Amino acid sequence: PPERDGRSWMWIFPALIIAGGIFVLVWRGPLDAQVSSVAAEEAADGIQNFGVGPWVGAGLVALVFLVFAASFVCTGILDYEGNEQLFWFFAFWRTGTVIWGGGQVVLPLLEKEVVSTGWIDSSMFFSGLALAQAMPGPLFNFAAFLGAAAGHKAFSSVGASIGGAVVCWLGLFGPGVMLVFGMLPFWAKFRSNPTYKRALPGLNAAAVGLLMASLVQMGAAIREKNTKPEGPIPREASTCIGLLAFWAVHWLKIPNSTVTLIQAPLVIVAGGVIGLLAGVVGMK
Repeated sequence: PPERDGRSWMWIFPALIIAGGIFVLVWRGPLDAQVSSVAAEEAADGIQNFGVGPWVGAGLVALVFLVFAASFVCTGILDYEGNEQLFWFFAFWRTGTVIWGGGQVVLPLLEKEVVSTGWIDSSMFFSGLALAQAMPGPLFNFAAFLGAAAGHKAFSSVGASIGGAVVCWLGLFGPGVMLVFGMLPFWAKFRSNPTYKRALPGLNAAAVGLLMASLVQMGAAIREKNTKPEGPIPREASTCIGLLAFWAVHWLKIPNSTVTLIQAPLVIVAGGVIGLLAGVVGMK
């Protein structure tokens, strides 16, 4: 049910990661005093703030969460029609603020923001995801594709597509960049904190768990999407192609180092070819 869909709970991603850290902290107890002292000395070495002072850093962090709060207020009192770019920016800003744990974790929440609202079609979302995975650069560049697709659907113009790409890219990247620079003046002291050092394994483990949850959610969603012109949804074929792609990327060892550099894009193209063949022979 929609009300029980975890993607609707924007707090769940940071909450689960923090819960993982608290679990390890309680389970393993605090660090020894000697270990904490050594960690503090090591943390103080090599930390640069690139000219960002404590007040500026605190201001950047506060601005991130002020815009986050404003996104709910503005989208609640404004109409979508006539304020499309503002709605796109706020949606991606919210996602960029609450997503902790890695690029792939962002996918289910992005799907909810852009597909369930009707800004783009589901088939376009997954096609863009495949394209983003086949291209170099971080997965967050997927935001530019989604913005371009939303702009084209809303206004049917090249300028609107470019504007949408810029707005959504800035919305998704902005919070992370500002939080990084905002935390720099405090990072040496923060990462030497014995509580944080002890909780770090739990934070990392929870982040990996969120990646796995994202994999399951997106895999289940793709199984239910029919991109064929006609005929039944190829659930079994989609599952088999996904498993083959996972094996080809993570376990298949290619002796040619040059081919290895483009292994992931080749696997995506090969998956598309196999999908075409599956459609021709009528696999379900």
